[in-house]
Amino acid sequence: MYKNPSAKDEQAAAQALQFGEALWQLPLQYINVFVRPSVNTLSDAMENASWGRVLVQCLHLVIVMVTISFLGSIIPSAALHSISALSMNAASARGWPSFLLNDPTLLVVSFLIGLGTAYWGSRVCGGQGTFLSHLYCLLLCTIPLVTVGGVLLLLPTPGWFLLLPAGIVSALFIYRMVLHTITIMAVHRLEVGQAVFIMLILPIALLVILVLVALLTHGEGWGDLCDSFLHGGGVGEGKRRKKERTAQ
Repeated sequence: MYKNPSAKDEQAAAQALQFGEALWQLPLQYINVFVRPSVNTLSDAMENASWGRVLVQCLHLVIVMVTISFLGSIIPSAALHSISALSMNAASARGWPSFLLNDPTLLVVSFLIGLGTAYWGSRVCGGQGTFLSHLYCLLLCTIPLVTVGGVLLLLPTPGWFLLLPAGIVSALFIYRMVLHTITIMAVHRLEVGQAVFIMLILPIALLVILVLVALLTHGEGWGDLCDSFLHGGGVGEGKRRKKERTAQ
């Protein structure tokens, strides 16, 4: 016996169709955010925010990170391979867990810390945007930059040419901070000064922590450096003076 579809079934079918259309629109949104970033662009984009689309973007981000990390590990001449090797050697020398400097791990941790800091900072400053909208727009800003930066790091870069992709990736990271600032303005309706202040909280805190760690772990090195400049002769002269004092 034939049964007419209920209103609930029709609504579910319509939602599924809208969800599929939204997924097809994601690449266009990536391009718009990357090429023409503005408060209006992100305000229009966050109207499509939903947990389903966030999940799809998170899966996309994970696939991109794992793929780039794998290719970088098997291409010896890739910039990512050289940078990862330097990071692992530095971690081993200081006794740090090597997984903390793994590229996907660092990216995920930095993304979550940046998201949490920016969202709660926006709320404290009077922002009314939702966590879902903030997360959705930040993913729109992050995925294309991670993809472009990852592809650049897969290029063969012998010797000093390693500085070129590393510099471009650093510039993309700064550009991502700019996009995150615009995201805060669009999602939480805050002024540019407030958004910039929120974005600077985390970098300033990290800078203070790095300085403290450097002072605590390399106190003698800082002393040698200061001694060398105070007495002249450079860093090598400072080290020579230290050896003479130790011998005496």
